[in-house]
Amino acid sequence: MHIWNTIQAVYGYTDLEIRRIQYTLKVIFSELSKIILLFFVFLFLQKAREYIIAVFVLCSLRRFSGGAHMSHHWSCLLCTFLVIYLSIYPADYVILPEIFPPAAVLLCCLVTYLIGPIPSRQRPPYSYTDWKNFRIKSVIVLLFYFLTTILFPLYPYLDIVVWTIMIQTLQLVITKIIQKGECYEKTHECKLDENRI
Repeated sequence: MHIWNTIQAVYGYTDLEIRRIQYTLKVIFSELSKIILLFFVFLFLQKAREYIIAVFVLCSLRRFSGGAHMSHHWSCLLCTFLVIYLSIYPADYVILPEIFPPAAVLLCCLVTYLIGPIPSRQRPPYSYTDWKNFRIKSVIVLLFYFLTTILFPLYPYLDIVVWTIMIQTLQLVITKIIQKGECYEKTHECKLDENRI
């Protein structure tokens, strides 16, 4: 605790900024440990390359769109394993029609724009402006993947990219239903407060 007080005194950070830094560091270490452990699991399953692609897509989306968050490390690890497993293995058994990848990604883009982002309840709150920025960035990332499906339809791992995006969007929808808009209401309250200032 003393080190954080020193950092706050030297650099003039607010309590909220210190909490955000602490949360970010906690997330980084937690995510790195999961990524490394799951890499060895999928390496054992002979799906290391597919795992790397799914993780890259998932991280690029969750960074801005958020989603479901577990309160314990092991439940989070299990949930992450299931998401990645469901992103990788359908590609071995389900052949997607040629029109499906761009259509699916575009639909996911629309759904993410309408309901995202969904931040973790554990993270410090952010302003309505930040919330809007994350929403726009989520859409930009998804439009990049949409263009990828158009420009590189024969990319051998395209199905994994598409399945990962669909699974991420599905869990966003489920999380939104469970939370019943709580996170949006909080950011909307922030917007009202900002307008009063």
